[in-house]
Amino acid sequence: MPKAQSPTIRESGPYKQNLNSLKRNQACHQCRKRKLKCDAQRPCSTCLRSHAYALSHASPADRANLPPRPDCTYDEDASTPEQLPPAPKTRYEKLESRINELEALLREKSVPSSEAQSAGTESPVPSASTHATSTNDFGVFPNNMPAPSPMNDMDHSLLWLAWPAQLPDPATTRHLIQAFFSHCIHATRLFHAPSFYASLNLLPSDSAFPSRAILHMMCAIGSMYTSSFPSGYIIDSYPVDPATRTRTGGTKRPQSFAGQHANYAKEAIEDHLECSERLFECLQGAVLLTWYYYSQARWIDSCLSSAVAMRTCVTMALNVCPPFQGLSATDGANDRPPSTLSPAKSVVQDEMRRNAFWLGKYPYTMDRQMGAGNGWAMNIDELDIHQLMPLRQDQWERGVLLLPPERQYSHGKDTLTVFPLDQTDPFIMYSKATILMSRVKNFCLRFRSLRYVGDPSVRLPNASGLLEAPSTQNHLCIRDTPAFAELNNLIEVMRTSFPPEMKNVTKDGKLEEYTYCAWNLIHLAQIHLHEPFANPGSQSCTSALSILTASRAIVDSLHGVTSTSFDVSLLDTMAFLCWYMAGRVLTRFLKAAQDNQAAEHLIPLKTEVSFIRSMLLRAGERIPLAYCYWKMLVGVIQQTGVEVEEQEVFFPHMSPPIVPQFQFAMEMRQTIPGMPVPA
Repeated sequence: MPKAQSPTIRESGPYKQNLNSLKRNQACHQCRKRKLKCDAQRPCSTCLRSHAYALSHASPADRANLPPRPDCTYDEDASTPEQLPPAPKTRYEKLESRINELEALLREKSVPSSEAQSAGTESPVPSASTHATSTNDFGVFPNNMPAPSPMNDMDHSLLWLAWPAQLPDPATTRHLIQAFFSHCIHATRLFHAPSFYASLNLLPSDSAFPSRAILHMMCAIGSMYTSSFPSGYIIDSYPVDPATRTRTGGTKRPQSFAGQHANYAKEAIEDHLECSERLFECLQGAVLLTWYYYSQARWIDSCLSSAVAMRTCVTMALNVCPPFQGLSATDGANDRPPSTLSPAKSVVQDEMRRNAFWLGKYPYTMDRQMGAGNGWAMNIDELDIHQLMPLRQDQWERGVLLLPPERQYSHGKDTLTVFPLDQTDPFIMYSKATILMSRVKNFCLRFRSLRYVGDPSVRLPNASGLLEAPSTQNHLCIRDTPAFAELNNLIEVMRTSFPPEMKNVTKDGKLEEYTYCAWNLIHLAQIHLHEPFANPGSQSCTSALSILTASRAIVDSLHGVTSTSFDVSLLDTMAFLCWYMAGRVLTRFLKAAQDNQAAEHLIPLKTEVSFIRSMLLRAGERIPLAYCYWKMLVGVIQQTGVEVEEQEVFFPHMSPPIVPQFQFAMEMRQTIPGMPVPA
């Protein structure tokens, strides 16, 4: 911090006098009262320093009562001495004087977006003005989102003094935060935008200023949508080939700007958790970190980060709400489950906590959707979740209080089949589709263990209470169990009773992302439930019909996306898994068609597989996860031995869906490894 100028004396010329000696009554009232030196500026430097000190040390409640500018008043008839620049007296004062002159020149010549940068301070990233002039920049702030409030020179000076050292400069950070809120589908659900920007205008030393973990993750994710921050390793720098599971050389991934700030965020989260402070912000940072890891195809990191986020939710009691807390003698008459968080102070804060549990790619849904792409167990049992469904977006933004008796619970019997108008919007449907996917995943994971303990819901028809040895016949009879029939009926009912206004994923030429993701999750649940029993070579196989119908529905909705101007690389990462699963299913049917020489089905199937492959590659230019799924689909195609067009072609129009009445004479001879095909 520059030192205050000491009284200096000109050594020659007409200014040979002490410039800091004022005439009587020329000092301000405040300096005269406190008997301090005054330079007669308006406001004077002494009052500026006092005001800055009061702002930085006052509590949030007291700060609201402080005036925005220093209280520095003068006598009306007191004349201000001629404003002359102080003459440098020492070497250090000469340097300080020169720095002040350069800063003044920069403020005069710089554009408004770069006024907040200090001269002589190097930024580790391109400046905000660079982003603003980029032709491919995605950081345009939407009109319905509140922009950060402008800051005056004094605020900028105070901001720089306490600004976190590892963050980019304030202007660049704000630019990346704007890109995050503009293009991350879940941003306005995980954070209440007006409240967040109000806290961003506080001093960094303020306890209400956003956590470093959140700011670092917003910078990391925002850079993915800004052309000035290339990731640099989408195609050729993976240490492990996702399709062959073999090392490709090298020991570590190249460190990008986003990766560096993700590491900073992880360190900040660990520091906060170690001190048991800012716990909810740690949760928000952890779920953003999980989303980032998953988008970068860092499977193990995303699984571990998801576990941390989910278990943090449990300690905060975000998985339950009254009156469904557990029985405990220590609770007594307390109607609130044990939690490490203090009670919410407003409806907005309470719903933000609930959204942090439900939200999109975050703890609950991230855990379920990541599990949809692998056979790993999930981090929390469905029976341990008793939470209200979230509010509609407009209700949450306005802070509308909707009492629990008027809302649906996650474990309600009709939650997935009844959609009240005042409790339904695209995000809520997305959350319900995730619950459906979770129930299907639980059935697939736990069927054998439930069968072993004699659970009646998974009892095979005409079977004894003991677990029979695995056989093809038993494998087929699983579809006749009560649990399978219930899930199959639930998928059908949810699909047919979907709100009519949300059955189209595009509206007025624009894509509704949450609606699109909800439909994809319903189709994915159908594929997961039926794929182990599907035989594409059988004319009478109902499971084959189900997975083909669901896969083509995913392709149809993808054609709807490409009919708009929406960039597919900006879609939520769940879409890429759905595309891959649909491509894998269609590849199985293509193999069966080739083996049975069903020429009438070859061209449509080849077109669909090639279209999915091209869309994955297009999204993979920005998102590594999409590139990994593209490479895995290419591996499935090669391993299956089907013939698909080598050129990545975009097909703007798709033929109508074909009913799978295949006249196949023999069963499919070759399938994907691990995919059971009944005899």
